[in-house]
Amino acid sequence: WAVGLRLLASSPNLEHTNRIETEPGPETMFGPEVAGYLFAEVIEQQPADVQDFLQRTSILEFLQPDYCVALTGRDDSARVLQQLTDSALFTEVVDREKHTYRYHPLFQDVLRSRLEHSLSTAELQALHRAAAEQYREAGSFEWAAEHFEVREVSLGDYVLNGGEVAALAI
Repeated sequence: WAVGLRLLASSPNLEHTNRIETEPGPETMFGPEVAGYLFAEVIEQQPADVQDFLQRTSILEFLQPDYCVALTGRDDSARVLQQLTDSALFTEVVDREKHTYRYHPLFQDVLRSRLEHSLSTAELQALHRAAAEQYREAGSFEWAAEHFEVREVSLGDYVLNGGEVAALAI
């Protein structure tokens, strides 16, 4: 991964990373070399089940074992997150007590890009719905709304009920 950081540092597009534009993918922001390196030398070197875990959980802003279980169906999500951190796989602990992690932003962007190419629209929508439900249950309504928005669900289908977002019963 050290070579990946060198590639990132020498990227001619690096000066554009702080500019607010339409959200470019990792290939646009850092060049195809860095994104390709992360995919070929880091992600593809992982076992298939870890690759799937990484890609499916990449839509989360912060990773917690329960959220990861909801998106992957893996009951061993806490162990996987700890292994990713221990192996320095672009995953860091944000809050040890709450078992909260996050991916390095560039790594996350590459994972998200690959996820979008590997799942159908319906599968992506289901994944975002699961993320939105996890965030809603945790009281993170802003993040829940972002995932509902990604799913292209009208927020008009939801109401604020006693400080909580709830689905309208139809």
